[in-house]
Amino acid sequence: MFRSLAVWDCGSRGYWIREQPQEPILPGQVTPDSPLELVRSDAGEVWRKLTGLIPEKAELGSH
Repeated sequence: MFRSLAVWDCGSRGYWIREQPQEPILPGQVTPDSPLELVRSDAGEVWRKLTGLIPEKAELGSH
């Protein structure tokens, strides 16, 4: 499973999270005609999404 997040810090214009195209992006998958969707977010939303990328203990297996 891939876990990733694309975020731009645009200073006074806030944080922007890329929703389209979705990760993972494979070579050759994105073209000039591919949609690009960015959603303005605040720092709290960015941190919630980042912490959501951390796997649960059960996902790590038993080592």
